[in-house]
Amino acid sequence: QRTDPTTATTIGIVQRYNESFNQGDVDGVMAAMTGDCVVETPILRPTDLGSRVTGLWQDFFQSTSNIEFATEDMFASGDRCLVRWLFTWVGQDGQPGRVRGVDLSKVRDGKSAEKLVYVMG
Repeated sequence: QRTDPTTATTIGIVQRYNESFNQGDVDGVMAAMTGDCVVETPILRPTDLGSRVTGLWQDFFQSTSNIEFATEDMFASGDRCLVRWLFTWVGQDGQPGRVRGVDLSKVRDGKSAEKLVYVMG
């Protein structure tokens, strides 16, 4: 089965973002997003990107260890992508954490322009 070029590009962009996140690479995460990217996630309040969000990512990555963001399934069409994932970590208190969720992403100009994160309870 062939994937159209736009969809293949979208998958690559989302994978690059997720790899940076999985590595705790704040610079990589920020470089994978457009300057006006909208991020909605339980970790961060809905906001437009800016230096404040960069600091929040830094705080998040500093307060967790053994981060593993595992893609369980991915579907893309054109500039949209859905990723089902499992995220595990160890918090500052030494307690392990685990949460499953989905990301709905939209890409533009080779970067993530929108990332809506939904966590399953």
